[in-house]
Amino acid sequence: MDAIFLGQQSWAFHAGGTNILVDPVLSESFGTSEELQFRIYPYRRINLSAMPPPDAVVITNEHLDHFHLQSLMLLRPGTRILVGDLFPDVCRRAIEECGHVVQTLPDERPVKVKDLAVSLYRCAPASKFWEKRVCHAVISSIHLGSVIIQSDGLVSESLIRDARMGVLGDISLFIATNNAQVPPQGAAGTYENLLPLNAGRPPALGVDIFHEVLCAIPEQVGSIPHLAVCGGGYVQFPAKHGHFRWSDARALQRYLAPLSLAQMVHIPEPGQCLRLRRCGDEIECDVTQSHWVERLDTASSESFVHMESEWFQRSVFGEVSNSEIKDALEQALASLNFLAPILVSTPFGQGVAACHQYVGGPVGGIRFAVRLFNDSPSMMTSFGLDITDAKFFPLEMTEEEVLTSVPFGIDVHIADWNALNEGRLQIWELATARMRQWYMGMDPLFSPIAFFYCLFSEQVRPSLAARMYQHIRSSKLPGI
Repeated sequence: MDAIFLGQQSWAFHAGGTNILVDPVLSESFGTSEELQFRIYPYRRINLSAMPPPDAVVITNEHLDHFHLQSLMLLRPGTRILVGDLFPDVCRRAIEECGHVVQTLPDERPVKVKDLAVSLYRCAPASKFWEKRVCHAVISSIHLGSVIIQSDGLVSESLIRDARMGVLGDISLFIATNNAQVPPQGAAGTYENLLPLNAGRPPALGVDIFHEVLCAIPEQVGSIPHLAVCGGGYVQFPAKHGHFRWSDARALQRYLAPLSLAQMVHIPEPGQCLRLRRCGDEIECDVTQSHWVERLDTASSESFVHMESEWFQRSVFGEVSNSEIKDALEQALASLNFLAPILVSTPFGQGVAACHQYVGGPVGGIRFAVRLFNDSPSMMTSFGLDITDAKFFPLEMTEEEVLTSVPFGIDVHIADWNALNEGRLQIWELATARMRQWYMGMDPLFSPIAFFYCLFSEQVRPSLAARMYQHIRSSKLPGI
């Protein structure tokens, strides 16, 4: 069996006459708009005319770098798309509207795809909220046993049980996820807090990040002869910073392979093929190069470079003109007041309401603020959430006064916020690229951005997702 790495978390599997794609991103980048793209790193190009047509495509979850509608649109109509039973209906309909056939796989029950079998396992319940619908994919062969693709979620007990009990046969390869996404030193990460509450927190170390991959996963699943690691393989355009730390495949291969004694560690670059073959009782792996994935020149392939210190000053969708600013602010306020009662009724909103002291003094009724910026002319308009009325009101405060008076809030550009609420941008894209936040406490999972990940998810706001998928189908985005 060949396991061909396509970049980020996309894979192709080939055995005999069977071809399966898992979470394919077939274009050079992914993203929902021309204004913001996430380019696969290291850079590569896929020759679609030379790529074997898939007998099936597995989608493990609806996240943008796994469920890439533009790539599915490049496949021949009628392609068989395999999804889990928690895959959102709005995503399923978008695939069907592209002319493909969606098949829901019962949890943990294999389905034949010619010479191979595919099964999906729900991730562990302890996974983050927005990852609870993630499935692990298992690609099984009669002669070589199974390949497990972790995807984003924590490894589930049922997968561990079946692996240890031999239900999956020999585990020939485990593909683990490196989802750390640590920005270059000095660059702002997605969960960065504008308040200096975590200034003393030590930076994430590579040895800590990969301890779970090299030690915890083998301890859970059992004997694994080959372990591959992927993830964090993209850079933003327009740039916020260079590629993530601990995502350089060549460097990681040099440093991590000697640390693992029980299994061979592979950290492939796009286009590399892990060719699994049985030699007696052993599973051996040869690393070759796929002829239909071309590695492109990457000037910074050996160093972590390029950091934009002024990343927030440029919005994704540009400035709002003076003639349009009044309508844009009214639209933004209307969307905030639609969200206000939802926010105050959630555990996050209850935590916001319970914050009574801030910067040495009592807090009034305004506990959450949104500072809306415009590119040029430079301006900022703030709205505050009064938790007693569950409604946003204009704040007559300076930028600094809002930060020092309100314990929770976000910074976002007016045009970008309205694009999010119109279905022209996904929350993950905006939060990753052009949003800032501040919050009390040390837990980034109890922060405004983490809350918005839940609030704007495909299952909570399916109408926005439907608009976004319609926009993708009608646009000439990269890859279409």
